[in-house]
Amino acid sequence: MCQINTDPVKIKQVVLYVQVPSKIIDHLSSDDMELREGDTVLLVCNVTGVPHPNVTWYRLSKKGKNGREKIGMSGEVLKIRNISRYCDDIYECVAFNGVPPTVSRQIKVSVQFPPEVRVRNKRMGQEIGKMTILECTVTASPLGATHWEKNSNRIENSWKYRAEAYNEDEHTITLSLRIRAVEISDFGEYTCVASNHLGSDQEKMILYEHNGNRIRPASKPDKQNGGNPPLLSHSNQTPPRNRVTTPMNEVWLPGGGQGQSESSAALGSGCKKPITDLLFSCFSLLLAISQVCCI
Repeated sequence: MCQINTDPVKIKQVVLYVQVPSKIIDHLSSDDMELREGDTVLLVCNVTGVPHPNVTWYRLSKKGKNGREKIGMSGEVLKIRNISRYCDDIYECVAFNGVPPTVSRQIKVSVQFPPEVRVRNKRMGQEIGKMTILECTVTASPLGATHWEKNSNRIENSWKYRAEAYNEDEHTITLSLRIRAVEISDFGEYTCVASNHLGSDQEKMILYEHNGNRIRPASKPDKQNGGNPPLLSHSNQTPPRNRVTTPMNEVWLPGGGQGQSESSAALGSGCKKPITDLLFSCFSLLLAISQVCCI
């Protein structure tokens, strides 16, 4: 109130509003927390200011637009029911009451869950003497312990076996098992095992012998082809270098080596003439010679 000492005295009342910028009360607000799947979580952002600030919640996720996604309704408390692993992220509360500056607080929410093991290939073939790599994907929080087993025996790193883990993201790794110089004893069932304090999981896969030099079985005779097996047709295509065609059958030669069919040996560079064609050529040559001698 202000007063002017005149006759009469003049008095003027003035209302003064004092604005206070937003402030987050740290000891009354939520800190980083760890939860289990299925829990209900309350995130609290206790604020003060004049006028009372408005609190907006955001999720700082790579999946959100520009890495920031607005969630829930305005308020000092954010409630998440039945939380899952997909809620694992950083949450941010932003308080503003029209008086600069804007204040914010970030809360990291970590969701723990038991391991899940996935194997991309349930069966894998390899030749004896070569190297092979088995792989499985493990998702867990925390990641815990992982290893490979064969016949219920844990495989330790050695010259022959080498297990390595590669990070895919925060909660996922790829666990590989490198096997050098595969032997007959290496074929069989392998198990990828993962465990943490919440549980364990495992997946099995089979390593079997793959014979790369195996010859395809002969086709059944074709009555319309004079009793000979049918040949595959490759119209408008150049035959592969390692594919050899014989009058009786087809042989696929890996690496340009030699293959043996039922009728004759065929080399990777071409086909041998059947013996019937050779006999016919010799007979024609003898007939021509006899005709010249007669003349």
